[in-house]
Amino acid sequence: MKNFLTALLMVFAGLVIAQDHASTPKEAASRFTSILDLDAKQQLKMIQIEENKAKNLSEIAAYKTSDYSLYIRKRHSVADGAAGSVRLMLRKEQMPKYEVYIREQRNLRFQKVKTLMSAGATKEEIDEAGVADDF
Repeated sequence: MKNFLTALLMVFAGLVIAQDHASTPKEAASRFTSILDLDAKQQLKMIQIEENKAKNLSEIAAYKTSDYSLYIRKRHSVADGAAGSVRLMLRKEQMPKYEVYIREQRNLRFQKVKTLMSAGATKEEIDEAGVADDF
């Protein structure tokens, strides 16, 4: 039963992460608009941030096969840069919602990593799960 639940959790977590990766910059901006109550100007900025993030991720994609360690470090850098841009864009009253969202995302990543480790996943799978994709 425990193995079944672990497998089910891994499938669900994979679907959630795949959904985030598949979203367009506009879809991601729309998601954050509802979470953070972004105004029109912030929505445009969020689309720009998401487009830059997508561009940066595509530029480092080749490292995934040639230098995986560098790829993971660069993925962290892209995520940190995007998160910094989001923080600069938000108003003071939006920050508490943002912090709650970040905490929730961190907990989801932790649970996914923990599940993958207990299931005997590869180091690469665990590293991928530990990288923040949402600010």
